[in-house]
Amino acid sequence: MAKLTKPFIEQIPATGKLQVIYDDDKKAPSGFGVTVSPKGVKSYFVRYAYNGIDKRAVIGKVADWSLTAARLEAEDMRKAFAQGRDLKAERRAAIEAAKQARRDTREGRNTLEALIGDYHAYLKARGKPSAGEAYRRLKRHVIDAQPDLAKKPAREIVPDDVMTIIRKVAGEGKERTADQVRAYLRAAYSIAMRAPYDPLLPAELKDYGVQSDPTAPIAVIPVRTSERVLTRKELVNYLHAIEGEDLQQKALKLALYAGGQRMSQLLRAKLSDYDAEHKTLTLYDGKGKRAQPRVHVLPLGPVAASIVRGLVERARSLSSDESEDQGPPFLFASRGAAMYPGEPGKYLRELIDANGWPSFNLRDVRRTVETEMARLGIGKDIRAHVLSHGIGGLQDKHYDRHAYTTEKREALRKWERHLAGLMAPKKKAGKVVALGARA
Repeated sequence: MAKLTKPFIEQIPATGKLQVIYDDDKKAPSGFGVTVSPKGVKSYFVRYAYNGIDKRAVIGKVADWSLTAARLEAEDMRKAFAQGRDLKAERRAAIEAAKQARRDTREGRNTLEALIGDYHAYLKARGKPSAGEAYRRLKRHVIDAQPDLAKKPAREIVPDDVMTIIRKVAGEGKERTADQVRAYLRAAYSIAMRAPYDPLLPAELKDYGVQSDPTAPIAVIPVRTSERVLTRKELVNYLHAIEGEDLQQKALKLALYAGGQRMSQLLRAKLSDYDAEHKTLTLYDGKGKRAQPRVHVLPLGPVAASIVRGLVERARSLSSDESEDQGPPFLFASRGAAMYPGEPGKYLRELIDANGWPSFNLRDVRRTVETEMARLGIGKDIRAHVLSHGIGGLQDKHYDRHAYTTEKREALRKWERHLAGLMAPKKKAGKVVALGARA
């Protein structure tokens, strides 16, 4: 025992063994003292009896407590012991509660819903046209339809949870949508798993702690591939139905005359993407796993160029009162942003219903364009460059840097002449019901 003072405590040397020194000062509560670890770490403690067993409770390190404060804390602790409380157990419980609170906070942030949001942000940052569609699908069929699962920590989602989501969508007769939801979830989990080891992925994705992919065991849902190709008569009727000033009509017409372009890419074209001198429209093909969208330059034929000139004038008039800081406006601006890719498709479905036509969609129109181009003698390679098909061979990916501008221009002019021939008076359309003008 010794009368503890700050200078006395500071000069106690480390001996390689644990030292326990009780305070002999009359001001000190009974059982108060200081320990010195074998390596010289000094801590205040108080000794007490609990259920007849002697115990020693650590108050804190000498470096963190004044001697007076430590003595007062020891007095309070002894009073608690006298009331039958086990402060050591209470302290362990408090530490565990704090850890659990941190886990709950972390898991509250890193839910499946949050992962979906971060996945959407990741796709947008990479300029992926599918970003909006992916989020809308996941929000509708996961966040809104399965709120309990959406609030669950992403790392705790298991294959049965994913099947609950997928079965509900498939049970509504939406097999294609169900497989899209599966694919989007798989992609989200893939980047969350890679994030801790890939410096190019957003840092926040590594915080999910995802160790396995709950979508991995889920089978791909087979979707019947359409082989639908419009007949010449159907194509003529379609051409007549999309003649008009409605913005959806212009989108459908330009997609067709420009060689069957993907609507999602076409609608994201901006004023700066049109080269009036060379009559080219540049699209950006972000489809697939490309780190950067592929530049897709379209040398337009006369009809397509005329449509784009009208869109350019419209875009300029809409942006005349806006700040240039907002960047070049979209050619198909609708309510201050790019037109939603689903709008032309919805217009087409309404057109089909109004005329009682056999059903077809924009993919069928794109397939029809390629089929008709093949009949015109346009080669497979040139068709691939016009329609921006995946060109993934070693030669194409690494060595062939020819832009094919001349070949594409000739193909698109040939295509426009073919459509003009179909629209000639001798190719009369059936009775076509036009839809009312849209805002």
